Amino acid sequence: MSTSGAALEFGRHHPALRGHFPGNPIIPAVVLLDEVLHAASTQTHGTPSAVRVRWHIGNAKFHRPLRAGEPLSLELDARPDGSLSFALRCAGALVAQGLLLRAADNSPHA
Repeated sequence: MSTSGAALEFGRHHPALRGHFPGNPIIPAVVLLDEVLHAASTQTHGTPSAVRVRWHIGNAKFHRPLRAGEPLSLELDARPDGSLSFALRCAGALVAQGLLLRAADNSPHA
C-alpha cells in the first residue's frame, strides 16, 4: 500500500459557491469528489507513468461540511486489490472518506 496526499483550499470566489449558500458558503460534495478523482487520475500508484488510470466512486461518506477558505488535505491510499481509499480532512477532522475503483476502459484503441 502506498499513501499520497495533497493540500487544497477553495476560496470564497469559487464559482461553485454562487448560491450554495448565500451568507454561509459551503463547498458542494460534487466539487470535493471531482478533486479526489482528479488527484487519483494524475498519480500512478504502481501503474506505469505512461498509463493513465480512470477511476469511479465506489462509495463516499460525508462527515461535516467544508466552508470556503478552510484548508483541506486529501489522502489517497492504494489498497492491495487495486482500489484507492480516500480521506478529506480539515484541521485533522474528517470531512469525507470513501473508495475509488478502477473504471473499465471501454474506449477504442488506436
